[in-house]
Amino acid sequence: MDCQGHCHRVGHDKDILNKIRIYFGKCRTENPSLGNVVNCWETFLIKKMSKIMTKKEIAEAFSTGDFELTFPYLADNVQWTVIGDNFTEGRQAVIEQCRQVASYFKSVTTNFKTLNVISDKNCVAINGTAEFIRDGKRVSFVSACDVYEFNDNNELQTITSYCITDKN
Repeated sequence: MDCQGHCHRVGHDKDILNKIRIYFGKCRTENPSLGNVVNCWETFLIKKMSKIMTKKEIAEAFSTGDFELTFPYLADNVQWTVIGDNFTEGRQAVIEQCRQVASYFKSVTTNFKTLNVISDKNCVAINGTAEFIRDGKRVSFVSACDVYEFNDNNELQTITSYCITDKN
């Protein structure tokens, strides 16, 4: 079965989705050689269980660090450029990069503020701020703008992130 196929998705049960992620995470750890098959089935089941998200919802989830919700919508050849920092290409590579960023987000208290969302056909732009706090002290403050481009299959094709860290 093609896990990138478009399935009719109904409902949205976070508990079940989390159990799916935990189960397949365990499968990946115990059977690394089956990684692509496991990823395919995980994506298929999450798509099947998740509600259909709009382009705006996908972009907002990515911009606020809810990466897992966006994984079913990543194109196979997705590209993510963080200007002046890094370039990531390919669905699995972007997922791994998201997981690394999410790991950092879990190590601090995050305060995301969305200032503007502009959406037009296959493009969504979001700007906002992110404050990162650890032990009651500000670790960093970032002003950001993310530009999301979708293909005709409602999949994220390119993500361009502009991040400016406050030097104070």
